[in-house]
Amino acid sequence: MNTLAAVIDIAPTVLSHLGLQNEQYRFRGSPLQADTRVHNLVFSKPADKNMVDLSWVLQGEASQEIQVMRDGKLIATLPAGTTQYSDPLPASDTAQTYSLYYSVQVGKAASTLKADVGYQPPPKLADTLKNGLLSYYTFNSQPFTDAKGGSTLQTSTPAVPAGQLIAADFLDPSTPKGGLRIMGSQVDGNGNRGYRLSMSRNLFTLSSVQQMTIGFWLRTANNCHGYGASIMANKNYDSGNNPGFALGLFNANGCDIRFNTGYGGGRNESQGYNITPDEWAYVAVVIDKAQGKMLGHVFDPKKGAQFGSVALEARTLQALGGTGTGELGLNEDVTGQYYKRWGRSDINMDFGELAMWDRALSTDELTSIYESRQPLSSLQP
Repeated sequence: MNTLAAVIDIAPTVLSHLGLQNEQYRFRGSPLQADTRVHNLVFSKPADKNMVDLSWVLQGEASQEIQVMRDGKLIATLPAGTTQYSDPLPASDTAQTYSLYYSVQVGKAASTLKADVGYQPPPKLADTLKNGLLSYYTFNSQPFTDAKGGSTLQTSTPAVPAGQLIAADFLDPSTPKGGLRIMGSQVDGNGNRGYRLSMSRNLFTLSSVQQMTIGFWLRTANNCHGYGASIMANKNYDSGNNPGFALGLFNANGCDIRFNTGYGGGRNESQGYNITPDEWAYVAVVIDKAQGKMLGHVFDPKKGAQFGSVALEARTLQALGGTGTGELGLNEDVTGQYYKRWGRSDINMDFGELAMWDRALSTDELTSIYESRQPLSSLQP
C-alpha cells in the first residue's frame, strides 16, 4: 500500500475499498490500494501557442502505460514513466475560454484537475505564400523530397550519417516530426559534414529570376563562436569575402546571424540579427537583383522581429552563384568541409519548413509565417 497518504486520497480510497468505480468523480487523489500514485498534477499554457502543458509526478511502481483523459475521453496513451504531455486546444475562429477537466491515470491511480485556459485564434498564414514557391521541405520523413520538385536534399556525401527527425514544436499545434537536426558529429571518413541542397534551377545566377527568397525555422544550442558557423552557403565560407552567398552564425551579443555576400576581394554584409539559444527563430533572406539589395529578416521569441538590408554592388551580383554548382550547404558550406578546416565537431543546428521562392516575399508575408505557426502545406495549391 502507498504510504504517502494525503487528505485528497481519502475519497478514492474508500470507493476503491467498496469496489465502486470512481471514474465519474473528479478526484485529485489516488486510492491508497494502488501500487502507483499520481500527484502534483499541474498545467500551464504557453504564451505563444494554443495548448495546455500538463505535468505530474509518479511514485511507486511505474511500469504501466499512462492514460490522459480530457472531459472523460481518452486523448493519449503514453509510455510508462512519462511525466508530461501537451494537449492542443480545440481550434476555433473566435477567442474564448475553455474549461477542461484532465485526468492522468496509471492503473488504479489517477489525478484530476480543471484547467481554465484562454484561446486566441492564431493569425492567418498569408494565402499568397503559395505564389512563386519553388522548393519546400517538411522534414516529415527520410529520404527528403521537395514538395515542389525544385531541388534535392541529401547529406553532403553518401557516407555522412543522416540527420535526426525531431518534433516540429515551432508549429501550433506541434507535430511529432517536421524538424531536421544536423549534428556536427555526423561526419564521414574524409571530414565531410552537413547536408547539400541541389537546385534544379540556380536562382542565384538565372537572369530570368530577378528576386528570390529563402526562409526556414532555425534553432541552435548555445555554442556560437567568433570564428563562425555556416548555417547555409553556396561558397567556401572560410572568408566572407569569397564569392557567393552565406548565412553565418557568430557570437556578437550572444548568438548573431550575418547575411553575407562576397565578390572575391570584399563583401556586402548585413549584421546585427540576434537569436536566442535553444529557441526556434524564423530566418528569411530576400535577394533583389534588380534593386541591387539583400534584405535580412529574423523573428525570435525573445529578441523580437529584426529587419535590415545591404546594398549589393554589381560585382557582388555577378558573384552570387558562389562556386557555380547550384548547391547550398546546410550546417556547412558548399564544400562540406568547413568544420574540418576549423577543427570543430560540436555545431548542431535544427531546421524546419525550408522553402524557396522566385520572388521577394513581403515583410507581412514573412510575419504571417512566424505569427501563425502554420505549415506552408496547410495552404491549398
